[in-house]
Amino acid sequence: KGGEMELIANLTEESLLQISTGVRATVTPVGSDKSFAGEIWQISPVIDPQDRQGSARIALAYAPELRPGGFAEAVIGAGSIVAPKLPESAVLADDKGSYVYIVGKDDRIVRRNVKTGTLSADGIAVVAGLTGSERVVLRAGAFLSPGEKVKPQRAGAR
Repeated sequence: KGGEMELIANLTEESLLQISTGVRATVTPVGSDKSFAGEIWQISPVIDPQDRQGSARIALAYAPELRPGGFAEAVIGAGSIVAPKLPESAVLADDKGSYVYIVGKDDRIVRRNVKTGTLSADGIAVVAGLTGSERVVLRAGAFLSPGEKVKPQRAGAR
């Protein structure tokens, strides 16, 4: 209709919960530095059990640079959260869930259960369990045990 196109964006189950129809998106075709404004018009009610992803359909107005069958990156404005971001090496997991080790009183290791959020190239968001003021063990947490005494060093210190 009128040359309209759409991008089908595959999103994680968690990301699908954070968006709704009418939310704006910016679409950039592969190999291009030009972006196009779009809007989510449909969200899949089904999650694929294999990869735990669903799809959102982003409507785009006609533009000659948009080609059927092409690939693109979409940035969806779904709100934001303020949460501590840690390197992946800081977040550990076992049968009880995700956790980090923090340096507590008297420089002793304390386990802190956390809930993780979005994973990006620069780390993983911790959406519950931390205030952001704790001293978190960033590396080598797998070699520590709760109650163990450590000599903490600030990240980047030599």
